[in-house]
Amino acid sequence: GKRVEISGTGATSGTAPAMRGGMWATVATIAVAQDAAGIARAILEVDDTDPTNFEFYFNGVPTELDDTVEILRMNSIREINLQSTRIQPRKYQVLDEEGVPRAMREDDVFAFRAGNVKVSDSPTVSFSTPFGMREYPAWGGVIAAWEDGTMTNHKWRCTANQEPGWSFAFHDDRHWPLAVEQDVSCCPWRDPDKLWQEGLNAKWIWAKGSPLTTAVYCRFRWTPGPMDAEDGWVPVNSLLSVIGITVSTSTINVEVSTPRTGLEMACMGIGAKNELRPPTPGEVFQNGATIVSSGPEVQWNLYNTDTTRRFPDDRGMEALAWYNRSEIVVWEQCRDRCDEHPDCAMIDYWARGTFRAADWIGGPPEDPTDAEVCKLMGPPKVYTETAKWPVEADDEVLNYRADEVTTSQLVPFTGLVFPGAQYSFFCGARDENEGIISRWQDVEDSRMRITTLGCFNCGITPYPQMKFHGGWADRTHIGLIVSLDRKGRLYCYAASDTGLTPETTTLKTLGVLTNMDRGTPVNILVPSEEQRASGFALPLEAGAAYATYCFTEDDEGGTADEEAIAATRRTFLTPSLTVPIATMTVVQSEPSLLDGSVTVTTDIIVSSKGTVYCDLRPATGPESFDTPIPAALRTVGARAEALQAEGLARIEISTEVQDSASWCTGEEADAQGEVSAEYPWPHVTVMDTSTTYSTADMLIYVDKPGWVYCIMYLWVDSPVYLRPATPLPDVLRTVCEHGEPLCIKIEQKNFGGSLQLQFTNLKPGSLYDSYCYGEDIPLTGGVSRFRMNFEAVHSTQTTFATRGPKPDDFTLECLAGAPCQLQGFRGSNRSEELSARDSVLVREKPCKNRCRACAGRSDEWGKGARCSAVSR
Repeated sequence: GKRVEISGTGATSGTAPAMRGGMWATVATIAVAQDAAGIARAILEVDDTDPTNFEFYFNGVPTELDDTVEILRMNSIREINLQSTRIQPRKYQVLDEEGVPRAMREDDVFAFRAGNVKVSDSPTVSFSTPFGMREYPAWGGVIAAWEDGTMTNHKWRCTANQEPGWSFAFHDDRHWPLAVEQDVSCCPWRDPDKLWQEGLNAKWIWAKGSPLTTAVYCRFRWTPGPMDAEDGWVPVNSLLSVIGITVSTSTINVEVSTPRTGLEMACMGIGAKNELRPPTPGEVFQNGATIVSSGPEVQWNLYNTDTTRRFPDDRGMEALAWYNRSEIVVWEQCRDRCDEHPDCAMIDYWARGTFRAADWIGGPPEDPTDAEVCKLMGPPKVYTETAKWPVEADDEVLNYRADEVTTSQLVPFTGLVFPGAQYSFFCGARDENEGIISRWQDVEDSRMRITTLGCFNCGITPYPQMKFHGGWADRTHIGLIVSLDRKGRLYCYAASDTGLTPETTTLKTLGVLTNMDRGTPVNILVPSEEQRASGFALPLEAGAAYATYCFTEDDEGGTADEEAIAATRRTFLTPSLTVPIATMTVVQSEPSLLDGSVTVTTDIIVSSKGTVYCDLRPATGPESFDTPIPAALRTVGARAEALQAEGLARIEISTEVQDSASWCTGEEADAQGEVSAEYPWPHVTVMDTSTTYSTADMLIYVDKPGWVYCIMYLWVDSPVYLRPATPLPDVLRTVCEHGEPLCIKIEQKNFGGSLQLQFTNLKPGSLYDSYCYGEDIPLTGGVSRFRMNFEAVHSTQTTFATRGPKPDDFTLECLAGAPCQLQGFRGSNRSEELSARDSVLVREKPCKNRCRACAGRSDEWGKGARCSAVSR
């Protein structure tokens, strides 16, 4: 589900010719940061007692000091003021022959002449060290860095001899020796604050020879790519994925992931005002925080629960091993046996009943006894009808698969970051064993801009500050879980959500008063039971939007101002009294076109008497992914009445959008009072849903206290869509209790009401079914009196479609490692080809252990496939 940008705007990125010396086959280039006038910039420092004894040229044209700079852009985490340094900001113009701004070319040349006046006084410099005064050779030196990635290092050429035309691009410098990189220990008087070591990988350079050299001439012919790249490193695309970043007041954690094991991953931060350019991969590792990747983890997932007479899927697969009930008591023991087997990737476990060899259709590959309950198998395969085997009606078989899941890791950055400040973070990766490293372009693409929390005067407020920990809403109350940063009084109040902040007097008069201690979270009911009993507070309305506000004060006279009250605003939606119609079936839908308007007539059979609401929404574009909430359909949709159960409702809807899709909801007639008062168990009703590429949100209503379990099942999508069966209540509960990742358990001990759930780590472009199960609070001994039955669980079935490409969409399959050309795709408005404003979503189609060598022999389980001498 990673978004991959096709191209950017305002940047020149792509592939440049190979670097000299055979370093890389191709080099990813970073855009030259020039302005509209073609002006580019650099920073430099000269080690000389006379800083004016220096000349800097671009293609023979002298450069100027940049007098607009106050804060030096040195890729540092902290701000560096120009006035406190000897560093010179320079600017120059990159123009073509006609004076028009252009991009850098490989025939462009940077050149400088640097002097070393201090050697005229003495060949050495006296410098104070912890061991006393010491003498050091009086070397001259220059260090510089450019916006385009150029920097001073051993790839420059320097000489002590001045030659005619030495600063121009046409000058032949092939006979000039390479520059000498100077170690920082050579000249300890330089860079006392280590400004050049914080973010840039530039080096101090000079010509070969004696420290007595009073002037040198240096040149560099521009080449694309990071200049600090070392020989032997090969740049590779997409070594790691940056998932997100967590920001606090003074610490930052970057969440990254990679399928590789033992990969070094590093992230570095740069102050927003201090960025000269994106850091090179070498600079990320020189200045950033580093961790080593742990690689993918094996995650066991429940794929199917079989309680039917015949089950296709993989039950015809050859068993790697069988185990009986005397060896295996719970499915985890079967899983452990699979983990010990080198070829095992899937298991069948009989939670109830045992395998019956006599019932196998066509004969099993082995002949286990009738006592086996654990079957070990290799990777999943697809089989035909002949591969089915019967399951007795009272059996229950669970199919688990071991999936390799790429997990995320945190790169902690604990550098000098300030509260309330802006930073950019960049990440890269490398593997010393393979000699590979992230491309410079990938480092730039990993950029994350953040603002740290807080401010320099945080906590110095004259009133107690409230922290919101959570909340909920039922039909009679809104619950707030809050705490204060100091002892004080808290007044909280709920009103219809108008967007207007209430006055302080309103909050103190109508709000619920709570005396709070420092840091202790408290659950507050708004309105309070006392207010409701006295008639002081009006009852909340069902299906209505409310906003809560809170006001704080302390004994020292500190009171929250209007801005602080507005910051406490939280919105809630109380549950509706309507009962959704359980089943609606579209039996006919006829569109007609008249004068450019589309009218759709839809006939729907409903399972119970009630009202049906339908609306037309665009079938393409961003809106097509969003399922409308029932309240929206009831507000704007057309309506029709179904006068009896299993009756027909006919709805006509008109729209000017010809490419449309219809959405419908329904509610039972005469539904008053408790939604599920007829049920003895805590009944779960799904109120609202939404999805992203990898998450699904579900708003449910529970009518009384109890335990609630909700689980997600993935549809099979290849070779055809196959919906998983509704789970038995006991199976759903058991799977959740054993830690199924796609299951959420909620303990509602004190009240029912609305609950917001979120399922994560879902596959993009996939279908899921969710089911919920409720039971009352267990009595002594862990036994619940009332539990949802199979029909009640089935009534909660909700289908989710995660965003992303689906197998039946217009998609393109590509082979990893081979070129893949995008053809026939349209842009966001469906009428143009892809452009810089469009993105492509890439979804991995795993094939774990799918291909294996057949050694020239046909596979008897290959269903007619032939063995080829060549595989790709």
